Amino acid sequence: MKADSHSILIKNKQFKIYKPSHSWGMKLSQYHRTNSPVHIITYSLPNLEYSKHILSKRPEWIYIICHDKFYDKAFKLKKMFPNIEIRTSDRVHTKLLLVGKDSVYLGSPNFGDSHNWHEMTFGTNSKEAYVWCRDKIFIPFWNNLEPLCFQQGLF
Repeated sequence: MKADSHSILIKNKQFKIYKPSHSWGMKLSQYHRTNSPVHIITYSLPNLEYSKHILSKRPEWIYIICHDKFYDKAFKLKKMFPNIEIRTSDRVHTKLLLVGKDSVYLGSPNFGDSHNWHEMTFGTNSKEAYVWCRDKIFIPFWNNLEPLCFQQGLF
């Protein structure tokens, strides 16, 4: 394999495939111990109780992109945690989590509880993969989206 303008090739790194029982809660269980941002791209958002349980550990430096269909839930989440940032798009289907300074998770589960679905996730601890996903995937997408109206003070 060779990297090109659409990909990154990570050599000599360990990759892990997680079975369906590995939850978002497990992936985010230690994020509050870091001072690094958390970047999430997900199609849907979890119910507010699940969000509260996960995000209340450190409700800042969290950036979430979700599908427009979940705007109302995003708005409620932003109201609950004013220091997190959320943007929506009608083009979201990716499920990506960047946490710490080198953890990358990419898989089929949306942010939240997927226990009724057969899901799997691929993960790696690679600074190179983290930076590439942040700079080539998350940030360009984020920068082309509008903040929620709540963030602009319209509500």
